[in-house]
Parts: sequence; structure tokens; C-alpha cells
Amino acid sequence: MVDVAERRLAGKPVNEQVAILTELLDEQGYLADFEAVAEGHFRINLHNCAIWAVANQYPQACASELDYLRDLIPEANVQRITHKTSGAHTCAYDIHLTPDS
Repeated sequence: MVDVAERRLAGKPVNEQVAILTELLDEQGYLADFEAVAEGHFRINLHNCAIWAVANQYPQACASELDYLRDLIPEANVQRITHKTSGAHTCAYDIHLTPDS
């Protein structure tokens, strides 16, 4: 998955990377969308959890999801701001460009 994503994201500006990454997550069953919150700030929303059964028993699966996003957009700070396993309706990730990007 990482190799496919890296090839599709290569050479693209961050806003396009976020859009492509959201498409990939949607294709994987996450019912994903994204929004531009402000200049250099994006949010990816996952309305479905494609790994729900695993995530409920093994929290490290969710950590891997966060690492996946961080690895694919290294020029940004990626933080999970809502989490379905904590009772939220979505998992949401804030993506902020780092100042030197």
C-alpha cells in the first residue's frame, strides 16, 4: 500500500497529496473525505473504519494508520483529532504544513 501511495503522491504539492491520499483511503473502504481548513491546513475525515474489528482489540492498528499518513506526507505535521474507538463518529486527521515546507 505504501509503495502504491508513494508513487501516486510523488512530485505533487501537499494539497494534491492530501486529495490523492483521501482517494486511496476511500478506495480502501474508509469513506474518506477532506477539507482545506486554512492555508497549509487540511483535515482528512474517515467516516468508516475498514479495520474496525481489529482496531477495537489492537490499538496498535490505529497507530499504524497514523504512521502511514505521517510517512506519506513527511513535510507536514499530522495529528489525529477524533477517534472512533474513543466514541467519535469519525477518525479525523489534521495536516499542517511545517513552516519550512
